[in-house]
Amino acid sequence: MKRTILSLLAILPFFAIAQIPTGYYSSAAGLSGKPLRVALKNIIRPHTILTYTPGLWNAYYTTDVKPNGKLWDMYSDIPGGTPAYEYTIVSDQCGSTSPSAEGGCYNREHTWPQSKFSYDTAIKCDLQFVIPTDNYVNAQRDDFPYGEVGGTPAHIFTNNSKLGTNGYAGSPSSTCFEPVDSFKGDIARLLFYVATCYYGADSTKFTNWEMATGISFKPWAIAMLLEWHHNDPVSAKEINRNNKAYLRQNNRNPFIDYPG
Repeated sequence: MKRTILSLLAILPFFAIAQIPTGYYSSAAGLSGKPLRVALKNIIRPHTILTYTPGLWNAYYTTDVKPNGKLWDMYSDIPGGTPAYEYTIVSDQCGSTSPSAEGGCYNREHTWPQSKFSYDTAIKCDLQFVIPTDNYVNAQRDDFPYGEVGGTPAHIFTNNSKLGTNGYAGSPSSTCFEPVDSFKGDIARLLFYVATCYYGADSTKFTNWEMATGISFKPWAIAMLLEWHHNDPVSAKEINRNNKAYLRQNNRNPFIDYPG
């Protein structure tokens, strides 16, 4: 993860489409290892803290919209194909009910599970890694780790995301959620962001789980996420989301700006 950023900190100019403010990453230039991680953490945190309601709901209107105006939900979208359902932003957001099947409404998904950190408004409401997804798939994913399902999946969702026993080498043989290949890199970069933004003093707020000890990834998890990161490169969708999130929250995801 650190080498990934380092390799691109030395490369200028930036992506033409990424709207990175001049000098935004200058304090991290030339660093490596722990000093680089600390420098990046200090660049992207503190940030503007949004409200859970309506802050995140309102942000999705600009950060997660498809070219056709519908919500961009990585748990239901089929890149290059036709999804089983699409959501109209705002009118299809969830209320007090929880649908028992896909296509009912969309909710806010903490890619780093909310149950794995103590209550903190900045973390809970962090637009960079809290994404809009189908409520049913969100609930089924629960707080399971991301992984690669081995054998027969326990459940296959409409866009071919899966729930089942983790078969990735070195991972615990427990239930995991596997997103489709086209969004695996997106998920990896969101998790890398969390591990960087909340490094240091904030790390005491995070509990251990299958993917990480506190805020530090376990060997199998970092290996898998790096594979996802390299196999599914940064897309225009992610760059646009990062740009829009910056306008709302005043911080950026360095793993999207400098993917390596």
